[in-house]
Amino acid sequence: MTESGPPSYAPSRPAMSGAPVMSVGEWFVVLLVLAIPILNLIMALVWAFGSSDNENRANFCKAALIWMLIWIVLSILSWGAIAAVIAGMMGAGGGGSF
Repeated sequence: MTESGPPSYAPSRPAMSGAPVMSVGEWFVVLLVLAIPILNLIMALVWAFGSSDNENRANFCKAALIWMLIWIVLSILSWGAIAAVIAGMMGAGGGGSF
């Protein structure tokens, strides 16, 4: 009878996605398009929810859309706060001259 040591386990490899790897040039185009106002929103929606051939680009565009939504909400809140401060300053002056 032969003695064997503790069982050895091979390290598991993470499951690979079926999506092809995007090249640096493809990422360059994605980032360039997303830097152009109005077009960025349209293309992000198309790439995120359209029949995308690459799951990586779709996930990236979904994340970009979430960031866009966060910035829009923060911008609206900021402009509302600025408008409230200005309105308060205008009303507190009493209409008189300095």
